[in-house]
Amino acid sequence: INFTIPLGDYGSKGIAITPNGRRAFVIFPYSIRMIDVIRAEELGLSAYTDNPSQAIVASPDSRRVYVSTSQEILVVDTGLNEIKDRIQANGGNTSEHNPQGLAITPDGKRLLLADNRLGGGVSVIDIENKSVTNTLSFGTSATPYGIAVSPDGLFAYIALHGLDQVRKYSLKTYTLDATYTVGINPTGLVILPDNSKLYVSNTGDNTLRVIDLASGLVSAPITVGIQPKGLAVTPDGARVYTANYGSDSISIIDTTTDIQSTQITGNDNQDPIAVSILPDGHRGYLTSASYSVSLVGGPATLTIRKSGEGFGTVTSSPGGISC
Repeated sequence: INFTIPLGDYGSKGIAITPNGRRAFVIFPYSIRMIDVIRAEELGLSAYTDNPSQAIVASPDSRRVYVSTSQEILVVDTGLNEIKDRIQANGGNTSEHNPQGLAITPDGKRLLLADNRLGGGVSVIDIENKSVTNTLSFGTSATPYGIAVSPDGLFAYIALHGLDQVRKYSLKTYTLDATYTVGINPTGLVILPDNSKLYVSNTGDNTLRVIDLASGLVSAPITVGIQPKGLAVTPDGARVYTANYGSDSISIIDTTTDIQSTQITGNDNQDPIAVSILPDGHRGYLTSASYSVSLVGGPATLTIRKSGEGFGTVTSSPGGISC
């Protein structure tokens, strides 16, 4: 972990880096904050939210990020750094913070929103019309969490607590295409860019499972840190990263061998939740239940500036580095 960027709020819930690699947006329970990815500095507060924020995704064209709350989806303009629209969508609308899953199709036209309650479903939302067009249901024993959409936009994969399954649905017909039994309490999902494999984090047994999407075979468990949650993959598909909430660590998986090659520990930020990789594939940002976000990997450029006469004042860019 190279350094941390102090932000103003506590308990980050997620992060989205725009595909052009210029901005990162971090959500906290009641605020959204923007980071300049190049300089690794906070650019400002996008907005305070009326309801708890839970998930965030960026549009494929980098112009918008979408933030789900318990009662609506906020549409943030990444250029203006402000909320420009709101899409009404029931994310549970209970005292429990919902939803836990949000995904966008590769064409940027539809959002998938998971209602993180026992018996909850996944809503398919037409972004242009701001309306729910379809709902996927899983029965009264399941709680949907993570959602991943295939790179070709044809299928959605949904992680289901309670059933310990990942289900695959057609995004043309919205019918069930396949069911995979994985580990205990599957939470995070990520698909390799070549659409060959799906990685599943299982918070209940501290493992990853890998689904071969051609054969449908599920791998043996891969032991990682405690309570793995968020997942991210490098653009070349060579490595998958897991944010291990219970062990304050990040696991790196070599996707050729599907074994843990490295586990990064020593993170001052407790309880990591989400990780997102920059388009260069060499660096990423980690969010956790703290007041800051950490830059992982490198190298990064540190610029030291002096102001004033005599000894003056020394500042660093990126900020958050002890000099």
